Amino acid sequence: MVVSRTSRNPLDRWWLGTDRPVMLITFFLILIGAVMVFMASPYVADRTGHGDYSYVAKHFLHMAIGIFALIAISFAPAKWIRAGAPFAYAATFVALAATMFYPVVKGSRRWISMMGLSLQPSEIMKPVIAVLTAVLLVKIKAAAPGRERNRLIALLLASYAAVMGVTVSQPDFGMTFTFLAIFGLQVFIAGLPVKWIAGAAVLFGLSMPLAYKSNPHFADRISRFVGKGDTYQVDRGRDAIANSGLLPGGGSNIKQWVPDVHTDFIFSALAEGLGALLALVIVGLYFALGIRVMGLAEVRPEGFRTLAVTGLTAGLMFQVVVNVCSTLGIIPTKGMTLPFISYGGSSFVASCISIGLILTLLRSNDEEKD
Repeated sequence: MVVSRTSRNPLDRWWLGTDRPVMLITFFLILIGAVMVFMASPYVADRTGHGDYSYVAKHFLHMAIGIFALIAISFAPAKWIRAGAPFAYAATFVALAATMFYPVVKGSRRWISMMGLSLQPSEIMKPVIAVLTAVLLVKIKAAAPGRERNRLIALLLASYAAVMGVTVSQPDFGMTFTFLAIFGLQVFIAGLPVKWIAGAAVLFGLSMPLAYKSNPHFADRISRFVGKGDTYQVDRGRDAIANSGLLPGGGSNIKQWVPDVHTDFIFSALAEGLGALLALVIVGLYFALGIRVMGLAEVRPEGFRTLAVTGLTAGLMFQVVVNVCSTLGIIPTKGMTLPFISYGGSSFVASCISIGLILTLLRSNDEEKD
């Protein structure tokens, strides 16, 4: 039976309007992640005194939640995404601010506990603030110069200042850089003054020496990067990649020795276990995903969909670059996971939310257009 692209059946419209290559790449990465967590996490569970497959069970729970969120969001009309952005930001910011009242874990306050599960609100904030920024930038572009336009600009800057104020205080400079990357690219695409981006970059750059002197956690990360601290994980991760063969079966079994092999250093385990060639293919898939998404987005500076998709894609691609580069020792470690592949519930769910939003905004038969 042939189904019309204008069918009123929601399932038919979703199937016909949703970009299948984006879905296919995403679910392939999720599958690779399930395999890698299954391979790597039992070693971590053994070292930490948990059941051999406790992390695997949690990861599959995260997968179920994330995939459900991805599909549910991809069914939503774009107008719901636009209208709900301020409310989503408010709720997520409350959760983000609440992290400051929780104990320090691994040198920072990034998590809150909910129903026995840990949530990192800053991960969820990435897709939320990308959509909110797109909403505000469209309004700023449409507003005439004057009080209303200035009010919208102040609201946008205050939204970012509040979020980055918390992430710096946690501290989580990797996430702060991510928010800056999202903001900078969306402002650039919107055609607003480049001085906004330059000003933010200069301000952040000037704050780095102060952060180094006042924050032991940040200073430790920088010291390790320049070889003045414990570089065990980075060294082992880099060695695993260097010693891996082109095909599966090489290396020295990094999974036995590196504490964060299932999260921040999953790329090392991937290269060692699946071979350098497949590891490069997977990195290529991430960028194929980004190119596909941006190629489908209509390049119109005033368009809400283009701006939102740009921000969502920037958040995902920046995370990939940071994770791979920190594993290779090119930049200091940031505590960022590899989207869809690393163990980490909040990051996995946030990445799925981003893809769900992207699929909604790129839907070819959505009745609402910019």
